[in-house]
Amino acid sequence: MSRVSFLGYQRVEPRMILNIPLAVLPALSVPLALAPPQGDEAKAPSASSVETALRSALGDLHERGDFPGATLAVILPNGREFTIAVGKSSLEPAEDMRPTHQMPWGSVGKTFVAAMALDLIAKGKLQLEDRVATHLGASDESRWFARLPNHDTITIRDLLRHTSGLPRYVFARSFWNELRADPAKTWSPRELLGYVFDSKPLFEPGTNFAYSDTNYILLGIVLEKVAKTKVYDWVLENLVRPNDLQHTEPMTSRKLKDVAQGHVGVTKPLVGSPLAIGEDGLFVINPQFEWCGGGWYGSALDLARWGRLLWSGQALRHSYLQSLTNGVDAARAFGPRAQYGIGAILRQDGGLRSIGHDGVFPGYSATVDWFPDIGIACALLVNEDGQRETGIDGHAALVELVRTAVAAYENEADVDTAVTRLRDALELHRSTLTIDTHKDISPLLGKEPPHDPEQHWKFRRSFDPTVRGTCQVDFPKMRQGGLDCAFFIVYVGQGPLTDNGFHRAKSTALEKFDAIHRMALRFPEQLELALRAEDVERITARGKLVACIGIENGYPMGNDLGLIEEFYRRGARYMGITHNKHNQLGDSHTPQEPLNGGLTELGRSAIAEMNRLGIMVDVSHTSKRTMLEAVRHSKAPVLASHSAIHAIYAHGRNLDDEQLRALAAGGGVVQVVAFASYLDDPKRPSKPRASVVDLCDHIDHAVRLIGIDHVAISSDFDGGGGIVGWNSAAETFEVTHELLRRGYSKSDIAKLWSGNTLRVWKAVEEHARRH
Repeated sequence: MSRVSFLGYQRVEPRMILNIPLAVLPALSVPLALAPPQGDEAKAPSASSVETALRSALGDLHERGDFPGATLAVILPNGREFTIAVGKSSLEPAEDMRPTHQMPWGSVGKTFVAAMALDLIAKGKLQLEDRVATHLGASDESRWFARLPNHDTITIRDLLRHTSGLPRYVFARSFWNELRADPAKTWSPRELLGYVFDSKPLFEPGTNFAYSDTNYILLGIVLEKVAKTKVYDWVLENLVRPNDLQHTEPMTSRKLKDVAQGHVGVTKPLVGSPLAIGEDGLFVINPQFEWCGGGWYGSALDLARWGRLLWSGQALRHSYLQSLTNGVDAARAFGPRAQYGIGAILRQDGGLRSIGHDGVFPGYSATVDWFPDIGIACALLVNEDGQRETGIDGHAALVELVRTAVAAYENEADVDTAVTRLRDALELHRSTLTIDTHKDISPLLGKEPPHDPEQHWKFRRSFDPTVRGTCQVDFPKMRQGGLDCAFFIVYVGQGPLTDNGFHRAKSTALEKFDAIHRMALRFPEQLELALRAEDVERITARGKLVACIGIENGYPMGNDLGLIEEFYRRGARYMGITHNKHNQLGDSHTPQEPLNGGLTELGRSAIAEMNRLGIMVDVSHTSKRTMLEAVRHSKAPVLASHSAIHAIYAHGRNLDDEQLRALAAGGGVVQVVAFASYLDDPKRPSKPRASVVDLCDHIDHAVRLIGIDHVAISSDFDGGGGIVGWNSAAETFEVTHELLRRGYSKSDIAKLWSGNTLRVWKAVEEHARRH
């Protein structure tokens, strides 16, 4: 089955050198002494244990090395993120490095330019094989363009992959002479190209590889001409803001906010400054000269996020990884077997494949890597770029730091075993169809944002599902965590049992139906609405996310059974009988004092109508008596879309063993919910907040009692759900990981994530067809 891109990899500026003795390398490869898990006693290590291991390793690197300070950001395969800072952000005066400190990314900024080019290519506005002359040679730029080496034969692909033969403008002596003469000088892109006018080419285009910033300066000119917008503006609007990179900015002036002090070392005096290159964010030199050759600065965490997004195939709305990773030999620049793709260095070191990029800016170095086989992204920023013969490169440091992280994450003393185990777990999760049966929404979902610039992005972060925003579930988080499908919920809180109350409830329900349809209509290339169980597999096979619709609380139908068919036509495929408080269909779990004594006659008729149409009956939130009666009266299997297990924690919302047996006897399924206060008592002394471990304890009990065929998983995200380890769709993998630790097989996990829910859905559809 073709799968939605998740932590994926479908098939790397000369190397950054840190002032770190080679002796550090073996030390980094030794993880903390961690005992392997033992059978049922195994517990998932916390993110803090990984952070502790990395903090120790990075501290050792800093102690043995020769650099002022660094920040390391890591994104684990379970979606957890953290940043570690070591050393000093400034030597005089001495100030500690903070995780939020920002630094120039150097040539890593080319990755933004490459992404813009790939997007324009996908939209048919540009072609990889276009000769640059077709865009510049017959225009106002033709006079200066003709002075570039190889100007008449260079292609867009040559610029992106550094196979053009253009020399590097930053190697020109005249460039540095002018920089020293006027540290505040600004350059136009054409002035930067001017340093290589009338030069001899390094080679014929396409015949060799030579990393050259000049390629991306020329490329930037072409992109702005084709897109009819500034590169910086395009990147901010299409890449930075939608992905919530809040600490990433273009370097367009000498004053950069919250920047760690850069140091170039006493052996490399720069523009009259032997050590520091700036003060209070004011650079001695004007960093603007990098433009499309780099041109961005930010935090290590933003850099790790961006690397993961780009190189896992999630940064753009279309498929681009195959083009991006089609590389040329770059071993002389980046080490054995290294290739350079499109804005990407492809390497394999320490048993790990990676795709990433390195960058150097005077006083700083940056490295970002994505390790697709183990689902880890990391970035290392250092506020010194000195080079010495005894150094190691930033990529090698990251490889060993990542191996340390994997050992701690897997709770395994043997690093290679840990890497293999994690790789296998990720591959299993990638190949498993995952469904979350309960995700709440706002009626503003997918609406057009206001035009007011101050409100535009605030609104989009809350209600645009294509933006990595404030909700626990959006498209970026679903793709990051490998969540393929979610039931988006038409929820209406319980109100008065009056005609007026029913009318308001129906209006609210229809608003939420409209919101879900609006989302699917606005973003058809990313998500599709499933109306049949078989649609879910068909849609995921096409690489799209899947939306299904469930109704929480039958209250909006009022006393009109005919509304159930309207809800069905609008896409509802399950409907809950109650929410919190009794209604016209039956009694809720709360209050304990019954109103109806179980199902009402209208409730029984509603179940019959749902059976007739092919809508699954949802018994979450009902009283025990209502639930048992619903199972008996339904002619098709029922589900409990978001419930937990009473035997593990005696909450009134949870199903006891009698209810579970009744559910299974009717062929139904309970979707165990990741709602902290249903999994464990939050007031219990010294007990931390409920976690994935607690969720799986509930799953274990249900499986032992009623069998693997009658248990599934839900989150109740954006409706109160969320636990340690699975607090958003981005962390979905961690549930699979914990189930594997407990010995569940691949087929077991497939049933828990989707197989059992789809079986019930198909059985309900089949009953409706026969009757």
